[in-house]
Amino acid sequence: KDYAYMGAVKDIDFNDEEYMFERSQGFMVGDPEHCIEHVQRYTDMGVDALVLRVDSLPHDQLMRSIELFGKYVIPRFKHPRNIVRPADDILTEIRTARPAHEEALRQFNDTHNPSHHKETSR
Repeated sequence: KDYAYMGAVKDIDFNDEEYMFERSQGFMVGDPEHCIEHVQRYTDMGVDALVLRVDSLPHDQLMRSIELFGKYVIPRFKHPRNIVRPADDILTEIRTARPAHEEALRQFNDTHNPSHHKETSR
């Protein structure tokens, strides 16, 4: 029942390469350069965000697809938050931000947690 929406694609022949590679607007299939061309068509129409679902392949192929998309396709569209960065760089940013986050959380708890307030009436 969770996959009922998949009924919309029940009549698609996923083995029809001509359809999948050239005519399908709902599927992005191909090498990074072909995917860049596909995304560019959306960009040319004014689309500024895409939601991608990568599935229906063995795990190693899914991971490879995600890696190729992140390494070659996303950077072509130059939005700085979309660029794939090394995990160590991201962890450094998280660790740097942690003290400020903990202080903000402490202040929030002091303000909103009743056990931190003094009783004002009896």
